[in-house]
Amino acid sequence: MTSNPAHEPLPFPSPKFVTGKRFSMPVHVPEVGEDVDDSSEGCGDVVYGPAMLIRSDSMAGNNVLARMDGEGEMPRKAYWIQRKLAKTTYGVVRVGYVLRPRTDDPDESGEEDDETGGRKRLRTSKSMKWEVVPLERDNEYEMVAIKMFDKKKMESIRAQRMEGPMVELCATQMMAAQEAESNHVLGSLDTLEDERFIYNVMPLTGDGDLFHYVKKVGRVEEAVARHFFRQILQSLQFLQRMGLCHRDVCAENILLRGSDCFVSGHSKCLRIP
Repeated sequence: MTSNPAHEPLPFPSPKFVTGKRFSMPVHVPEVGEDVDDSSEGCGDVVYGPAMLIRSDSMAGNNVLARMDGEGEMPRKAYWIQRKLAKTTYGVVRVGYVLRPRTDDPDESGEEDDETGGRKRLRTSKSMKWEVVPLERDNEYEMVAIKMFDKKKMESIRAQRMEGPMVELCATQMMAAQEAESNHVLGSLDTLEDERFIYNVMPLTGDGDLFHYVKKVGRVEEAVARHFFRQILQSLQFLQRMGLCHRDVCAENILLRGSDCFVSGHSKCLRIP
């Protein structure tokens, strides 16, 4: 009995990027009621009042990444890049706060008074005022994980291996509109690029991975193991519906947020014919 030849995996659709631009500017924290100047060098470890904006290991200057949606249009969303979560083969993963234009900014419409009189001129992105986006919970703000891919590193390694950041970007974008997070898979929320980096904005988990959890607590109760396995199986079922084979489901690629777990690390994904 002879077996049929194996099928080649399907190609991914090309990833789509929105232009991003980095600025150094103040960010308003509503609960604190004052601007946090993000333009200073060497910020060190700083906590801003009840906002709890921890700047440990943050990048000095140009930390506001604005989403430039179209030619001549003012950005409606930005991300405040913060401390480093992890180093990767192609770059780094950092915490980010989601920013919106200041709601109390009288010139938020995109125009401002000209110094010479009553005429109006279009404001630049650099002159916009931003604020963090508060959540319903007290003193908490909308946060994301920003995976930054260094384009030079991508080019130097791309010829050596099939899998990598472009596969991950394609796979996470395919999941973006399919409620991946509710199925315990981390998809892409936004994808931006500038001359140096590609920025894959993803949901923030924040509680480490399953490997380090088991290493810390040791043997877990059967009920806990059943809880995690149920969520992992749900994520694999979702990936199968999407026509994706992950190929690298391991404890290090299962991230935790409270009692929930999420499959990540999609750089080895294949599309199933």
